[in-house]
Amino acid sequence: MRIVMVISQFYPIVAGAEKQALLLSKTLKARGHRIRVVTGWWLRGTPRHEVIEQIPVVRNFSVWGISGPRWARPLAAFVYMVTLFSYLLRYRKDYDIIHVHQALYPAFVAVLVSKLVNKPIVVKVGCSGEWGDVKAMTDLILVGDFVSARKWHEKLFMLAKSLLSMATNPIPIKAAMSMLNMASDEMRLPMIPLETSKRAALKKILTDYGLMS
Repeated sequence: MRIVMVISQFYPIVAGAEKQALLLSKTLKARGHRIRVVTGWWLRGTPRHEVIEQIPVVRNFSVWGISGPRWARPLAAFVYMVTLFSYLLRYRKDYDIIHVHQALYPAFVAVLVSKLVNKPIVVKVGCSGEWGDVKAMTDLILVGDFVSARKWHEKLFMLAKSLLSMATNPIPIKAAMSMLNMASDEMRLPMIPLETSKRAALKKILTDYGLMS
């Protein structure tokens, strides 16, 4: 299968999503699939086309990049959306499925193109480690216990809905991770950390889910 991996930013910009995208790409390639990562050209000096650990990477134009003036960064993101749309439409015969990492603005573009060209799409909005809640839910699905799996789904859905109603993703996610001492809540502009006035509500959400006491 020919899979195009869409992620807003990629190596040499490295965070959790970028590591997961590369790991998944390498795993799928090892299983015989053809993988291509499509991302934004945010750092001038990086090539528009390259191969990273045997995975082809395409960087679409995004004007000034993350090092440009702050006022121009929303425009840069908009231009990236346009170039991503153009790329996915132009090369629609070169892939069988679109896989999007994170439900951010590139996901909107990818979903739109998938409808236009009648291609299946997967948007990854959650992940899980060996003992995570998503893993617990999927394990129940695999053994046919859909009633229990649905309970996990509803619990996870309410957590995601509560967090994402507070601010644009990933602002509340980073704030929650900071509150749980898992990561800093520092954001890349034009995004800013969660407002102080919302942090009490965030703590209650985490406490109700069982992540805090």
